Amino acid sequence: DASELMLTMAGVNFNVTKYAKGIYEKQVAMLIQKNYFDALYAKNILAVKEKAQERGEVQYELIELSYQNGMKSKDDLLLSKMYFDGTKIARIMAEADYNNAMSELKKNMNMNIGNTIILTDDLEIKITDENISDGIKSGMTNRVEMQKCLGQLMIYRLNEEILNDMSNHSKSDKADDEAELFTVGAEIELEETKQLVISEIYQSYELLMATTQMHEASKDLIKDAEEVVAIAQLKYDQGIGSENALLQNLNLEASSGTIIELIAAQENLSDIESQVANIRYNYAMAKIKYYNDAALMESLEE
Repeated sequence: DASELMLTMAGVNFNVTKYAKGIYEKQVAMLIQKNYFDALYAKNILAVKEKAQERGEVQYELIELSYQNGMKSKDDLLLSKMYFDGTKIARIMAEADYNNAMSELKKNMNMNIGNTIILTDDLEIKITDENISDGIKSGMTNRVEMQKCLGQLMIYRLNEEILNDMSNHSKSDKADDEAELFTVGAEIELEETKQLVISEIYQSYELLMATTQMHEASKDLIKDAEEVVAIAQLKYDQGIGSENALLQNLNLEASSGTIIELIAAQENLSDIESQVANIRYNYAMAKIKYYNDAALMESLEE
């Protein structure tokens, strides 16, 4: 009867509101979590640029000393100074990005801009095995869009049942037709929402899998780049020239054993360090997005 319909509508509205409130809270938490990882990423990039500046400063000071003793050319001195100055500029820009990321984090946490936040974590988030079937199952059950469509369909079906149970003289064919149309419309909307949710979960899952593979493939990148720098430093110190892949990629084969090769190796190391930090950040963001799309944020928080 009508009272049963009203109770069902109230229950559905309550459940949808409850889910919507939970989703809203998780969205806020997700935004803050993203801001936190943005700040962590900026902190990592700042550390990379600081290390590059330190390397550039040590190199410049050594070459300056050698130049004063007549052991290195003016060209080498100028090139090393240009590289050192470039690292200082990059460090200043990275510091500004870090400060802005911290300000954004404080804003969304409703913190005073003058308060201090210590970022205790790093970008190394735990790699986990994900099951797409579990993600879809969770999304079908817990996504607020699904709850809304299921609740709406439940109301329209109940309304149609109530009309069907009524005596013929107390209802009209138009009411029956309208009730059936509302039910069909709700069924179509539910199916469309299902496909949309499944598509979003699959896309997030594919992105997560890609970033996971990139994360795994990047494990030895920094170590290898550091070895290239060490070799370039040794060749420069001893004046030994021999072609290598890095110089060939830069069309600088004739610069083997020179300050140009050493600077190229150092710049390559800095780029690799930034790339690895970016890969770790992208993995963290992809994981958060997948868990949000699959309505698994509580599992991620655990």
